[in-house]
Amino acid sequence: MGDPRDIKIVGDADLINENWGFRVQKIFHRRVADVTWFGPTRFLQGILTRPPILYLGNFYSFFYHDVLHWPFREKKIYERWLKESPWGRLFTKYGAQGTLGVR
Repeated sequence: MGDPRDIKIVGDADLINENWGFRVQKIFHRRVADVTWFGPTRFLQGILTRPPILYLGNFYSFFYHDVLHWPFREKKIYERWLKESPWGRLFTKYGAQGTLGVR
């Protein structure tokens, strides 16, 4: 087994103090998981975490992310990123050259 004292950290040590202001919020999935595993409904854990009821969570995730969130919010942000950022323009260029395509 490895000894943590043998780990050599390389890079810029000052980066540990950098804060980009990211926030992690409690989302619906996390709240449901907390209630299912640790809350008052934990006695239902066996039923709630096995198919077919488990498929409802998959359907919800698909519907929310692919049907609602992507077309009405994220797609606009992605398209703006492609046009306005250097990385987005490079990504577009690679796509036009076929670099991102499946061969």
